[in-house]
Amino acid sequence: MRVLFIRHAQSENNNLQDNIEKLVQAKELDSAAALKKWYSERSSDADLTVRGKEEAEKLGVYYAGVLDGEDVVAYTSGMLRTCKTIAPLAKRMHLDVRVHPELHEEGGIYKTDPETKQHSLGDVRTAQDIANSFNYDISLLPSTGPWYTHPRNTLESREECKNRARKIAGWLYSQPLHDEVGDRLLIIVSHQHFLTYLFSALVGVTTESLFLIGNTETAFAVLDPKTKTSNFRWIGKGDHLTRYLAPRQGLSLARL
Repeated sequence: MRVLFIRHAQSENNNLQDNIEKLVQAKELDSAAALKKWYSERSSDADLTVRGKEEAEKLGVYYAGVLDGEDVVAYTSGMLRTCKTIAPLAKRMHLDVRVHPELHEEGGIYKTDPETKQHSLGDVRTAQDIANSFNYDISLLPSTGPWYTHPRNTLESREECKNRARKIAGWLYSQPLHDEVGDRLLIIVSHQHFLTYLFSALVGVTTESLFLIGNTETAFAVLDPKTKTSNFRWIGKGDHLTRYLAPRQGLSLARL
């Protein structure tokens, strides 16, 4: 089964993080002030920036050409930035995109009090909101209430995220999914940290550093579970990616 992994385009939170990092490097903010600014200004479910929307359009143009004539099955995280990243490609290729409740970013949808640093559930759309906005398949989401919840209504822990990644890795290797996809291409649209944990789970390594994507929007990943090697291609922020991995050109696919 062939899988194309796509990390979302630039989000408002990515842009905020970049700006805070610049202020810290310029010694205009110390670490405490930087964290307070992050908690005060971040969105619990960030939209794409203008640049991010341009990246999503470029992705749609690029892969609609590369995948012309391909039969595709597409799954996306329910977060706004991933739903918007795949939208131009879905429109160009007339894809029936399915929203998977387990593909969201580490931490989930949360907000944080900048003074107390206490986390709580953020502003979450309903499955019907997603369907109304994007006309995506929401059959895997709850039929009522918010599409995302956390058992303690707080920030998802790193260990919880890693367990979720292992669950998705098992799903990707499962016979029912292979029977469903067959010879078609499977597209997974997700997030930096979650994909890092997922790649590690897929190839059975315990460290995430081998597959660290870095803060690169609209990144595409190819990994080889047999040799435990990976290569990446991207549209946005390639200067960040080169700190971690040397890129290669070509269609970025994994065969599971």
